[in-house]
Amino acid sequence: ENVLLDAASPLQNIVGQGGTPPRITSLMAYDHANDDGTAIDVVWEPSTIEDFASYTVWVSNVPVEDLSLAYAAFGNNPDACGCFSFNKQWIDERTNPIELTLSTALLVPSGSELSDGVPGLIQPDVKLFVAVTVHDLKGNVHLTELTQATVTPIDNVNDNTAPDRLTELTLVDRPNDDGKALLLSFELSEADDAWEYMVYAETYNFEGKVGREGTQLALNPIAKLERSPTLPLVIDLVAGDVPVIPGQEIWVAVVVMDSSGNAHVDTLTMVSAAATDEGITDPGVYLPDIEKVEAEWFEETSVFVEWQHSVDANVRGYHIYIGEDMFTSTEDATMVGQTVSANSFLISSELFDGLDNSTAYYVAVVPYDDTVAKSTVEAVKVNALGDEGGSEGGSDDGGQLSLESLLTTPNLIAAGMLLIVVLLLVIVVRTRNSTSRRSKNWELQEATWGIQDTSWDSPTAAPATVAAPAAPAAPPGISTQQANDIYAAANAIQTPDYGRPTYQAAQPVLRPQVDQNLLDGLLDEPAAAPKMPEIDTSFLDDLL
Repeated sequence: ENVLLDAASPLQNIVGQGGTPPRITSLMAYDHANDDGTAIDVVWEPSTIEDFASYTVWVSNVPVEDLSLAYAAFGNNPDACGCFSFNKQWIDERTNPIELTLSTALLVPSGSELSDGVPGLIQPDVKLFVAVTVHDLKGNVHLTELTQATVTPIDNVNDNTAPDRLTELTLVDRPNDDGKALLLSFELSEADDAWEYMVYAETYNFEGKVGREGTQLALNPIAKLERSPTLPLVIDLVAGDVPVIPGQEIWVAVVVMDSSGNAHVDTLTMVSAAATDEGITDPGVYLPDIEKVEAEWFEETSVFVEWQHSVDANVRGYHIYIGEDMFTSTEDATMVGQTVSANSFLISSELFDGLDNSTAYYVAVVPYDDTVAKSTVEAVKVNALGDEGGSEGGSDDGGQLSLESLLTTPNLIAAGMLLIVVLLLVIVVRTRNSTSRRSKNWELQEATWGIQDTSWDSPTAAPATVAAPAAPAAPPGISTQQANDIYAAANAIQTPDYGRPTYQAAQPVLRPQVDQNLLDGLLDEPAAAPKMPEIDTSFLDDLL
């Protein structure tokens, strides 16, 4: 008894299994410009998850930090929740903010829960709450502790109320530079229809009055920033394109304007500061150099630039510069654009006036962080269209091979090997011819005489004169005169011709007789003259 009974139903704060995509933390909502108060603009940083499925944007006249009850009641059905879902993870570039205009919301009766609301059109002057959920492919999503933005749509057609003046401004010297810039920061306006911020800077105190004629007024802004600007702002020029110099005091004010053009231009908050020269010419010297920058002509009218992404966590984006002359500082070139996440850029004649494909240009890419951009660069040359010199300039020989292009390491090695082969062939051919000629002569001498021809190893000597053989001694009983007559008669005998070749006796083959004793004394004594062979005179006996 006396027990109060109640019922409770457990709800899922996280839907799905596995890892849940991180919540959206950078979220802003604004009144849509130039309308009757029936639309709002929602801006957020895109999610970076790999298994992205969709975003769902929730808008209601009650807080939407906790969607567990509403999601359990009708999910993300737009006919029931008044929400908007789409499956594009980013627009234009991965890191560019997503901006979406909405005209419907989940309208909840006073005192009721979010799950009791019904979809309806946005009404002017009704405060709205906005949240964005991220869903992955498995259906995982955070439904509680969501980042929430607020906005009140305004009828801009009949709006004549200016946003409140900005009071929180900060102007300081840019550190680690040569005293040529200041940094400006300020808190953004809380006005829902804030549209633009105009920055005024002068070298004198203009007493918080801008835009009107007078001697102490700032007439023209040095910069116009969108409603969600990137701060701090670098001020290196003041009104009239006067550069900031060290020690010169600069006065600054900021005007906020709504989408209807309403703004306060007097009684503005003023701040002042002077730049200090620390002796550093490149304030972004700590930023990395961009590598593998390449540039070439695209469709003969534009220059396509491509580079390798930097892995430095400080880099927020890239500035692209071009010039007709070689430059090592961005001060000597023209900035034609910037990118945040892309690693390529197309320079057209609309971005760089006078771009001509018959002229060579120099292109450079530098990184920037939250406060400063690198100024020292190494530019890449883009030759005139049709110049075959590549990125370092054209060739002067009209396309013919140059000596430098021929004297390469592979060519020199090949030429050396060819020369060695030719020399080897010449040596082999000469050796074969000499050996063949000597061998043929040697074999003939061996077969005929059985002796060696020493003419290959020693100079040719004149043949020794062989004396005519002396007449043999007369036989016993015959006088010398008779013997001479007999010999004379024998020589006078004429051999008759019988019609056949004359018989010639075979000549004996003379073989040398080697005496070992002669060889032993070869080095000590000169060799003895060879003994002449004896002549066979037996034919004389037959004649006698």
